[in-house]
Amino acid sequence: MRGYLSIGIFFIGIILAAYIGYWSLFIKPIMVCVSASKAGVLTSAMTTMTIIKCAVSWLVAGVIFGLGYIAAIIISHK
Repeated sequence: MRGYLSIGIFFIGIILAAYIGYWSLFIKPIMVCVSASKAGVLTSAMTTMTIIKCAVSWLVAGVIFGLGYIAAIIISHK
């Protein structure tokens, strides 16, 4: 039973890392900048925040994945 639970937590960590790190902090801000550019309201602050979000997104995804991995290991070894 613990094995299935740890595998489930591991995959939840992967899914959350992909959603938050890749979609919310990488793809979505780029799409907002492209939309703002097409509308003619793109600012330097918006561009700077998008660059920062894209740079930090991989770190956030790695931390979320790592926490899911650590939780799965802890559950499977007890």
